[in-house]
Amino acid sequence: MASKALTIYTPASEEAHIYAEDDAQIYRAIFGGDGTGIADADDKLAATIVDNNTVRLSSGVFFNMGYALVVPFGETVDISIGSGTQGKYRVDQIVADFTRGGGDTADTHGFTVVEGTPANDSAGAIAGKGTLTQSDIRAGGTRRQSAVYDVTIVGTEITAVTRTASYIGSFYA
Repeated sequence: MASKALTIYTPASEEAHIYAEDDAQIYRAIFGGDGTGIADADDKLAATIVDNNTVRLSSGVFFNMGYALVVPFGETVDISIGSGTQGKYRVDQIVADFTRGGGDTADTHGFTVVEGTPANDSAGAIAGKGTLTQSDIRAGGTRRQSAVYDVTIVGTEITAVTRTASYIGSFYA
């Protein structure tokens, strides 16, 4: 394929010439690397424990290989965490989950939880974190789960929420 002009006017009667893939490529160029991480916007997706089954993310932007997932300014999103088991340890992951639809099916991109496997100790819980699907959506992959936070559950209580995603962009240097 030849070069492609993105910042040109397209009359409403013509087919669109800018696609999500184009925006994602621009964001990867701005942020560097594969364009995955938390941008310096608003509250940077700060996480707060609400109760033993809920973590709240504040406003911010997560880029998943250049594809943006936004919690709008002044808003929050609550993430439901499955109940823990008395006497067990578990580490769940809050992830940005991008799935390419294709054809007449729209892409999806949202925060979800990958539940870990309960263990008898914290080391076992860390080893039992769920496996993420991480296909390269730049090269035709259809699903990319990128970790944002680890949620540590001891017994039935969320004891910690730890950011695992990098901050991206030169403004963090």
